[in-house]
Amino acid sequence: MQKICAECVFSSKVNIDDLEKYAREKKKVYIDTTIALYLLCYYYQDTDDYKSYYYKLSKVFCQFCKKNKIKLHITNRYLFEINSHIREAFNFIPFSKLQSFSSLGTSRNVLYNFYLHLYSHELIDYSYEEYLSKFKFGIYDDNTKLNQTISLFLENLGIEVIDIPKEYKIESSSKLITNTLAYNNKTKTNFALTNDAIMLDFLGDKDIDVHPIEPVFVTWDKIMFKVLKDYFNENPNAQKWMQFTPSQLIDRYSLLSFSINEETITKEMLALLSGDFIQQTYSLIDALTLIINPDEKVGREYVNAFVEMKNDNIYTISKDPDEESDIQETNIIDYIVHEITLHFKENRAALKNLFSIEELFPIVLDTIRGLIEHYSKYKQLESKDFIPFDNLISKYNQNI
Repeated sequence: MQKICAECVFSSKVNIDDLEKYAREKKKVYIDTTIALYLLCYYYQDTDDYKSYYYKLSKVFCQFCKKNKIKLHITNRYLFEINSHIREAFNFIPFSKLQSFSSLGTSRNVLYNFYLHLYSHELIDYSYEEYLSKFKFGIYDDNTKLNQTISLFLENLGIEVIDIPKEYKIESSSKLITNTLAYNNKTKTNFALTNDAIMLDFLGDKDIDVHPIEPVFVTWDKIMFKVLKDYFNENPNAQKWMQFTPSQLIDRYSLLSFSINEETITKEMLALLSGDFIQQTYSLIDALTLIINPDEKVGREYVNAFVEMKNDNIYTISKDPDEESDIQETNIIDYIVHEITLHFKENRAALKNLFSIEELFPIVLDTIRGLIEHYSKYKQLESKDFIPFDNLISKYNQNI
């Protein structure tokens, strides 16, 4: 019955001829950074206890591709994103040496969150720093060495790194992504946005020396799905590629042989969900790495104060109830500290200096408490709400 239902659903939604062509021609299948990061965690330790939606689906996806001899590829641009993610993971090392570090909660960093799971479930008994070293990631490795290490892990997972052979003029694609992000109230770093724009133009390149056969792109990023219609409207002569989430590729490929995957059908197949990597999330420890030095006494005082505030604060940032997310519901203190770092993005050095001045510790905490109370009441923050911080920075950062 399940297979019959699946056939009915997809016969109206999917071009079976295209799928058969895909299976016959063995198109190149490209993955993005997020999938690769979760696969690195799977490579480090295979566990059934990790409740992460993305870890579980990435693991199933990898095993499915190996079983069906589907070769996976990733571009060198996304390789550098993995590199950057690992370097961000190093920033948590000094915090991990504090007794209260686990109370700071999860991060947007995939590797850090995986360590928290392994350690809290007693699957490993060593430090976060040792965890990264067992990954063979060296904090002083240059980009070439770190990329070589990542590439070796990916190769062992059956993923080949591909160099993008051309330099594309990405102004138009970048603008499309920027507009789509704004419309959907999402954000990306400039680095990630640039890499995604390059990926669009790479996938749309009709040069047969670049793509002898139309490629397939696998991603959870809804922005990359939402931008497609506008991209093809602006580039009518671009190559049309196939784009799926991991579960969609498994389900559609399985459908060709009526080998429906029991684990994924209930999650995405019948509802035709695309999944979404939740990026609009606010993590306290991510923000603290930008403004706090935990090796200093005042830095440790801030960490302890934030942990106490986080534990005492009963308010959380609401999210849609049906969203899949690997990150716990966001506490207001996470959001407020994130907004502070975002507001002073162009003056980050001055902000960090403010958090290093011992005498300002009670003043800064009171200012943050004021922002918490304001947000709890009005559910928004405006530029004028950061004026107390502006005044402190002006007074104590004359030379920054």
